[in-house]
Amino acid sequence: MHLRFFTWLAFAALPLTAADLPAAIESDTRLHADGKGWRLDKAKISDPKRPRVLLVGDSILNGYLKTTIAALEGRAYVDAWVNPYNQSEHLNKNLLPQVLANGPYDIVHFNMGLHGWQEGRIKPGTFEPLTKGYVEVIKAALPNAKIIWASSTPVTAKGMPADLDPEINATIIEHNRMAAKVMAEMQVSVNDFYALLVDKRELARGDRFHWTAPAYKMLSDMCVASVLAALPAEEGFTSLFNGQDLTGWDGDPKLWKVENGIVIGTNPSPEAMANNSFLIWRGGTVKNFELRATVRVIGDNNSGIQYRSRELPEVAPWVITGYQCDIHPAVEHTGMTYEERGRGIFGLNGKNVMLDPEGVLWQLDEHEPVKVDVSQWNEYTIIAQGNRLQHFINGQPTSELIDHHADKRTLEGLLAIQLHKGNPNRVEIKDLRLKVLPESPLVPFDAAKLPAGATKIEKPRTSRPQGTGPVVPIKK
Repeated sequence: MHLRFFTWLAFAALPLTAADLPAAIESDTRLHADGKGWRLDKAKISDPKRPRVLLVGDSILNGYLKTTIAALEGRAYVDAWVNPYNQSEHLNKNLLPQVLANGPYDIVHFNMGLHGWQEGRIKPGTFEPLTKGYVEVIKAALPNAKIIWASSTPVTAKGMPADLDPEINATIIEHNRMAAKVMAEMQVSVNDFYALLVDKRELARGDRFHWTAPAYKMLSDMCVASVLAALPAEEGFTSLFNGQDLTGWDGDPKLWKVENGIVIGTNPSPEAMANNSFLIWRGGTVKNFELRATVRVIGDNNSGIQYRSRELPEVAPWVITGYQCDIHPAVEHTGMTYEERGRGIFGLNGKNVMLDPEGVLWQLDEHEPVKVDVSQWNEYTIIAQGNRLQHFINGQPTSELIDHHADKRTLEGLLAIQLHKGNPNRVEIKDLRLKVLPESPLVPFDAAKLPAGATKIEKPRTSRPQGTGPVVPIKK
C-alpha cells in the first residue's frame, strides 16, 4: 500500500501554483482566514543557493507570517501555504504532494489543528494515522528536509479571553497530545505554540481563535529561532549557540537566559549593574575570523560584540576589555570600531580609519552611514584579518580600522556579548555564527602610501554614552 502510494507521489505530483490552488472553503464562519485569505504564497528566488522554507498553517499563520519573513530575509526564502484543511486522505494524497513539489525545501514548519475539532471532521481512530501519513508524505517528497511541527494555539472563551473555551479547547489539547506522540515517534522537532500562549491569554483577541500582535510576535520569534537553528550551515560557519541553553557560554546567571530559542540579557534598572557585564564564549579564542550575529536591543541603551578581548577580573567577574562592534541607537555609533575600557572610539559609522605606529588616528575615507533601528533584528558582521578589522550591518559596511599601534593592539582574544549598565535595556541574540579564516599577513604601515585625502583626526568622543535620551539616574 505504501509502495503504491509513494510511487504515485513520485510521478503524479506536479507543482501547484497559486493560480492552480483549488479554492479553499471553510463552512464554519467562526474559522475565517483572518488576513489575506487562504492561499499559497511563493517567494521570488534570485539566489538559487539560499535555503528555502515552507510554512504551512491556518489563520494563525497569517498572524505571524509577515514578521517571520522579515526576520529570515537574507537567510532563507519563505513560501507559505495558509489553508483551512484538517487531517484527511484527500489532503495527504492530493493537495500536500503538489504543494511540496514547489520545492525542494530545506525546512518545512507546519501546523494544522484549529479546523479539525468539530465532530465528524476527523473520524474516531484516524487522527494519529492521518497525522503520521502527513509526515510520511513530507519525508517522501523531501527526504533531506528538516521538519518542525507546531502545536495548535489555545482556544479562549468568546468575549472572555482570560478563560479557555469549554467546548473546543479540550479537543485542541487532545489533538496536540496525539500529534506530539506522532512527532516523537517520527523524530520531528516541536514548537509548542500552545504552551507559549496558554498563560498569555490577556493577549488573545477575544474571538476564541485569534490573537493580538504581541502574541503573534512571540509565535514568530519561536518559529524563526527554530528555523535558523535548522538551516543548513553556510560553508565554513559554525553556530555558537545551540538554541536551547547557554552551554559553551559564561555570564552572570542573574542577567542572562535563553527563552524561545533566543539568548536574552536583561538590565532591569540603573541600580542592577555596577559595570557593563558580558556573556563570554568559552569555546576558545578568536583571531582571524568572520562573525555574523543577529541582534536587537530593546530600551534606550546600547550593546556590542566584543572580540580579541580579555577579562578584567580585578574589576569584577564578566568584565571585558577589547575591540567592539557597537550596537547603538545613535546612528553615528552603531557599527563603529571601538575599544571597550581601552583606547575608546576609533571610527564612527561611515568612517574608515587607521592608527599609526604611534597611536595617532587617521581618517582614510568616509561613506554614507548605515541607518538601522537597533530595536529591530539586524545582522552584524565582523571580519578580522591580521590588523585589519571590518564591521558591517545587514551586509553594508559601517567602519574599518587598520591598527598599526603594535603596543596596544591585540591579534587574538575572547569573544563576548555586552549587556550595558545604566538605562534599563534588553539585548537579544538569535543567531551567532563563526567562520575561522586562514592566517593573514599584517597590513604594513607606509606613510608614503597613505591614500590621498587621509588626515589626522582627534579621537571621536560621545555625548550619548548609553542611548539617545537622558541617562536615568541611580536611586539613592
